[in-house]
This record gives sequence, structure tokens and C-alpha cells, in this order.
Amino acid sequence: MSKKQVQTDPLNEEIIVRNLWLAKGSIDILRGLDMTIPRGCIYGLLGPSGCGKTSFLRCLVGYNSYDTGTLSIFGTKPGDHTLEIPGRNIGYMPQEIGLYEEMTINEVLTYFGRLFQLSLSVIQTRIKTMIEYLDFNNADQYVRSLSGGQKRRVSFAACLIHKPMLLILDEPTAGVDPLLRKKIWSHLVSLSVNEKITIIITTHYIEESRQATRIGLMRKGRILSEDSPEGIMETHHASTIEDAFLFLCSRRRSTRASLETLNSSKEKKYPRSNTSRFQKSCLIKMYEWFWVFFVLIQKNLLMDLRYPITLFLQ
Repeated sequence: MSKKQVQTDPLNEEIIVRNLWLAKGSIDILRGLDMTIPRGCIYGLLGPSGCGKTSFLRCLVGYNSYDTGTLSIFGTKPGDHTLEIPGRNIGYMPQEIGLYEEMTINEVLTYFGRLFQLSLSVIQTRIKTMIEYLDFNNADQYVRSLSGGQKRRVSFAACLIHKPMLLILDEPTAGVDPLLRKKIWSHLVSLSVNEKITIIITTHYIEESRQATRIGLMRKGRILSEDSPEGIMETHHASTIEDAFLFLCSRRRSTRASLETLNSSKEKKYPRSNTSRFQKSCLIKMYEWFWVFFVLIQKNLLMDLRYPITLFLQ
């Protein structure tokens, strides 16, 4: 079955974030976040650990509910079943590796392809292509025998197998050698230009984000600056993105007191709200869960046939 094509309003082909707030207990994680991500661009979200990058990504995929503000994905809200985000139109690679150790690379990618209802012929064609550019010698290698960097490459391939319209990559090049990192970036540029896939990528390698179309420098739950890499360096008279980031951080410290006053006033003005944003119909939910259950049975059957002793230990 081919992937469902979603028609979006050409006037709303952006991801728009305005005044987004998220708190955990008494701690503000996102503090009035503002972002604009055009359709088909590579957006590099840069910032230190703990600044709120992963929390924002979880709001974007519908895993976390934000408290106040506006988050629009190509003209719809997260959880809108017409866009299938979350669903078949998103690929998400988290920092944590979540792969089945007792399966081969080919089996893992086939499993994820079947979850997104791709035909076996399409899956095998795409696996062959990804195996080549990700430098795997043998698709029949077991995941348990791979290094940490190799497992990240399999995870990267798994989130690309269904060619989503939105691709979110949380530290995809961590532990990957520089030559392969360059190759991955080249492939991401090709996906954004040729297939208009919108890519959001977080990375600790600040200078590699020069290949992004647009970058956002994030600190303590806010975007300090947002522009093309060249635009940010030119605006802040810096020779590198890292120098621009350091300049913005030092400038931010000098106005910290006034910002804290502004934050407290905003908290009074915008009360917290935990309204659910998932409005899918019961019929769509039942179909999706049935399909996932069916694919999981296939995966478990494969494991039981490979290791028949487990049948007697259950």
C-alpha cells in the first residue's frame, strides 16, 4: 500500500511556534518559544544539553502536551489525524537507541516498513539504497553485533524507510565518524531539495550545522536568534556560529533580571492548560492499533521460530 498523500494549504506550509510554554512542576522548560520552520528546509536546532530541545521535539510529535502558546504544523495542530503527525508522515529518531537486538538489519528495517504499511518490494528497494550509502557491508548482521555508531545508523535508516514529510533527528551523527557524517548531511540536503522533506536536526557539532538552511540558537527554553547560518554570523559580526552563540549568551546574561520579571508576568497572564490535543476518530484509532498488533505478531513469530526454546519458557 502506498503512503497516503496529504494535501496541505500552500499558504500554511510552515511549522510555526509562537509563545510556547512548558513547565514540569515549578520549573519552566520552554519559556515563550518562537520558531518558524519553512516547508522543505533543514532546520538546525542548536543549544546545550538541558536547554529544552528534546522537550520541544516531544511537543512537536504529540508526545508531550505544552501548557500555553501556539504550535502549527503545516496549518494543523499536533495530533490532527488528517495530517498523520504523529503517524505515517513523520520520522523520529530519538537520542536513545530502541532496536531489537535479536533481529538483523534487514529484519529491523522490514519491520518498521511494515508498520507504515509499505509493500515488501518497496521496502527491499529502499533497504538496498540505504545499506549502500550508510556503509553497511552486510544487511544480515544482527543488531547485537553492531557498535554504538552502527546502531545509530540503523535507527537513522528506520526513521527514513517510509519517506515522511517531516523528519526529526535528535543527535543523529553522535558517535559517527566524520566521513560518514558528511555523507549523511549530503543525503539530508538531497532529501530537502529533491523531495521537499522538512528536516529538524539537533546536534552538538555546531559548525556542521552550516549545511542547514536555517538554524535556531536555543538557551534556557528560548530561541536567542533564528536565521540562515550566514545571516546569524553576519548579524552578530562573528566568524563562526559558535562565536555568535557565545556572544548571544553573554548578552543574555546582562538582561537576565528583566527577563525574569517578564516571565513572572506572562505566567499570570497565560494560565496553564492541559487540554488534550488528540482528536482522532475511534475508527482510525482501531485500524492503526490493529495494524501495529498484526506486525508485532509477525515480529514475535519470527523470534519464536528462530529461538524455539523460548516457546517452552513462556
